[in-house]
Amino acid sequence: MKLGTRRRYVKVMRAEAIAACLLILAACTASPSEEPWDPVRRVSRIEAANRAGDYYTARDLATEYLNEYPNEPGRSLLARQYLQEAEEWIARIEAGPASADRVLDERIVQRRDDVDRLIWYMHKYGAHRYETRVELYLGRSLDGGAPWIRFRAVYHGSGWLFFHSLTVVADNQRFDWTGLDVERDNTDMAWETYDRMADGRILEMIRAVIASDQALIRFRGSRGYTDHKFTEVDRIMLRDLLTAYEVLGGTFPQPS
Repeated sequence: MKLGTRRRYVKVMRAEAIAACLLILAACTASPSEEPWDPVRRVSRIEAANRAGDYYTARDLATEYLNEYPNEPGRSLLARQYLQEAEEWIARIEAGPASADRVLDERIVQRRDDVDRLIWYMHKYGAHRYETRVELYLGRSLDGGAPWIRFRAVYHGSGWLFFHSLTVVADNQRFDWTGLDVERDNTDMAWETYDRMADGRILEMIRAVIASDQALIRFRGSRGYTDHKFTEVDRIMLRDLLTAYEVLGGTFPQPS
């Protein structure tokens, strides 16, 4: 075989080998789990909707799934659990805010600190939320006196964001905070927390979020940004904490 012919033959064989490898790789990576109708992905979408606070979507997806797969081992049980969770949250949303005389008993949990002589008040709906969020909580001395109100913004993700500024947009209103002192921690996930006393500007933002049709907060960091859309559950919790603050004897600053 001549040298030129041999080179062409080697090139053809090499190209055919590459094509064969690509076909094998495609066959190995393609699986039913990539299809949008796959049960595993559908149940994951239900869970993701619940985690995002989109409970109506979670309810619809779970109901549709269970109609199609009522007795599938394992995943149908998960879908029923997610459906129950979504329906419980929807019931809370549609119940609306509690009246002032019931909010402390029905919506607020207390944590007592006998060492520092303090008592903390948090919303029971958010007491075990492991997600990116914005919340209020209250503090008061066990020896009496007026309560105080605090604001907390939490980023929770698989990787560090190193956020240093926040922007909240509520309908046509915008609020910015920069140069923030953020605490960071990690378990199997990254936690970044901005925690401070709620001043007049923060309370103005909270009221704007509660009254808005659409609102989101953007966490900006050295590794990008992430957004959190305020849900109806978020609004209920913020509203209830403002009510609890007044019930406990707190007074809000007068608008300037």
